[in-house]
Amino acid sequence: IYSNSLKFNYLRILKLRSHFKQIKPIVIIGFIITNNILLILASLGLKTSTIIAERSDLFTNKISKIYFKLRRLTYCFSDLLVFQTEFAFRLGYNNNIRAKKNTIIPNPIEINYSTLIRKENIILYVGRLSKEKQVKGLISAFNRISNKQFKLWIVGDGEERFELEKYAKSISSKDRITFFGNQQNVNEFYSLSKIFVLPSSSEGFPNVLLEAMNFNNLIICSRYSEAASEIIQDNKNGFLYESGNINDLTKLL
Repeated sequence: IYSNSLKFNYLRILKLRSHFKQIKPIVIIGFIITNNILLILASLGLKTSTIIAERSDLFTNKISKIYFKLRRLTYCFSDLLVFQTEFAFRLGYNNNIRAKKNTIIPNPIEINYSTLIRKENIILYVGRLSKEKQVKGLISAFNRISNKQFKLWIVGDGEERFELEKYAKSISSKDRITFFGNQQNVNEFYSLSKIFVLPSSSEGFPNVLLEAMNFNNLIICSRYSEAASEIIQDNKNGFLYESGNINDLTKLL
């Protein structure tokens, strides 16, 4: 109920403010839109610096109209707003999503200096199994390629896993597509695969692209936003295609 939600968030702000006064932090760092708004409101007037981060596509997140407006109204009181890409930085600035200072910090990855083992005929996907990741389209494109020596490995979990496994079984032989679920050591998968595909319709700054490149995978990536070209330069260090275009993805594979 709307009134209960207002009351709950008001109490959260009071609780946060009380905690901030008690521990007297030099700086508070926030992630996720709703959390950022609450921490800014809770820290107003206190002698502490606030740093907030936008870690996904600014306008694809499903947030309420109130939070959408509050983001614009409250972010200006934060000391620093961190974006992950040049595209997000420009988009934020042009839409008045600004703090006292805005900056860009791309995600870091751990560089692999170990010797690469012999690669196999494996096409790899690593990530969440949810609608915006467009994994069903990847499975469909993989099933269309003429070279049947390749296998598709899918690493990750999510709400679409059951449906995706069911779909994969219905269109492909059992040993060609394998679902591995969540894995602690993904490096082994990167190291063995030759091709990495990111078919998403929405991303912030996908670490998986950098990780796959680090293990000398050939990259095929959707144009999930203009930010995709900040990491992948088409036909130079990978290949880009329009998100959702299964025919183009099939041709690239």
